[in-house]
Amino acid sequence: MPLKSNALITVEEYKELAVISEAEEAPNVQIEAFINYASQYIEKYTGRKFVTLAADFDEYFTGDSTRLHYTKYWPLVSTISTIYYLNNNVWTTALTGANFTQDNENGELKFTDGAVFNDAIEDYYKISYKYGWTQKDMPDDLKLVCASIAALRRSQFANRLHGVASRSTGNQSMAYKFDLDDWVMEILDGYKRRH
Repeated sequence: MPLKSNALITVEEYKELAVISEAEEAPNVQIEAFINYASQYIEKYTGRKFVTLAADFDEYFTGDSTRLHYTKYWPLVSTISTIYYLNNNVWTTALTGANFTQDNENGELKFTDGAVFNDAIEDYYKISYKYGWTQKDMPDDLKLVCASIAALRRSQFANRLHGVASRSTGNQSMAYKFDLDDWVMEILDGYKRRH
């Protein structure tokens, strides 16, 4: 199974970050499957995507009567030159870049002329942008979390414990719990979508 386009790390990075020795090395196809799982888990938990795409992303949103709008995905890697609004089922230029500032790191648009994002109509506004990081530029803490989740699932698989809550042998029973470590959850919480 090849790595999907949303994979946060490469097989080589996994082997380095998870400190995999040659004795315990799994076939690359298996590692790719665990990386794909971990990357998808991270996207689902945080409610956002991280890998930049070639095409612009079109975001439709409803205002909240404030001067601020946080984009669905960030960091922004392109300039949003125009904010459109829906007028008689036609997308019309609402504002150009001269009327708002853009904070790329935080995905924040802010009106500078006193205007607000009207909350009267659902999906009233539209913006187009590129977001995220390349796999090479992915933040190190996010790479480490991805490797950790992939390694945990790989360990479950290797020990035939995937989906197993407990095992009994004679009069002894062993319970298994596969929660992610607190440090992993703290990092993931820092990447959660803001709205």
